[in-house]
Amino acid sequence: MKKIIVPVDFSPNACNALQYAINFANKVGASIRIIFVKKDKNYENRFMVKEFANSGISKAEDLLKKIVDENQSKLKTEFEYSVRHGNIAEEITNEAKYNDAYMIIMGTHGASGFQEFWMGSNAFRVVSSAPCPVITVPDKYKIKKIDKIVLPIDMSVATREKVNFTAELAQTFNSKILIAGVSEGNYPRVVNKIKKYVEQVEKLLDSKKIENESFQLSGKNIADTIIDFSYENKARLISIMTEQVPNIANAIMGTYAQQTVNHSNIPVLSIRPKIN
Repeated sequence: MKKIIVPVDFSPNACNALQYAINFANKVGASIRIIFVKKDKNYENRFMVKEFANSGISKAEDLLKKIVDENQSKLKTEFEYSVRHGNIAEEITNEAKYNDAYMIIMGTHGASGFQEFWMGSNAFRVVSSAPCPVITVPDKYKIKKIDKIVLPIDMSVATREKVNFTAELAQTFNSKILIAGVSEGNYPRVVNKIKKYVEQVEKLLDSKKIENESFQLSGKNIADTIIDFSYENKARLISIMTEQVPNIANAIMGTYAQQTVNHSNIPVLSIRPKIN
């Protein structure tokens, strides 16, 4: 059975991401394992948040069990929990690796949010090292049917590696895929190459009888261009690779993948490339 790993830090956003994961797991037929990572022996004395302040529970293991008990009836399959110790991002990715996870679903507060919780600051570390696809769920995101998925296609070698997995999700959720050929400018050689990539993707999706529509986008910042396009088209998921075309600005602002994960107001599916 497929297994989805859901990291929790007991913050409101983590709890919201869990509800997203439950809906997702029921659709794909996956079980869920929630995981909490203790950074040190005394960490559990500092993680209490108002949602659990009056529960009379002070230990992470007991809180995890409470969460499982309260949500088990919502999930059609198995619901487990585990506690790990050490580096947060490393232990989350290890949990996924050792359990041959189908996916990780986790909340993110973005780069500038709520540093008292570890979720936001570790989200992209997990995304960039996970052995499986990762969906990051923005703070306070209201769960909606995944009826439109944005699939950006750029000049990078690995850009098309996400197509098959995205197509699989589109078939499961009966989603329309918006193929967005995206570049930083309108250089003919670049635009023409991306158009060829987009045409290849169109043919594949057509062969799988997946509804799709293609667009050609350009902008100074690819992440902003993709996020704005997704918002305007009421997309419910953005599918990206964790590595895109290198750019000097990345050294200051982070990769476009990182910017998309941190700033998107809808969930982002991130997939690590197999080729380097």
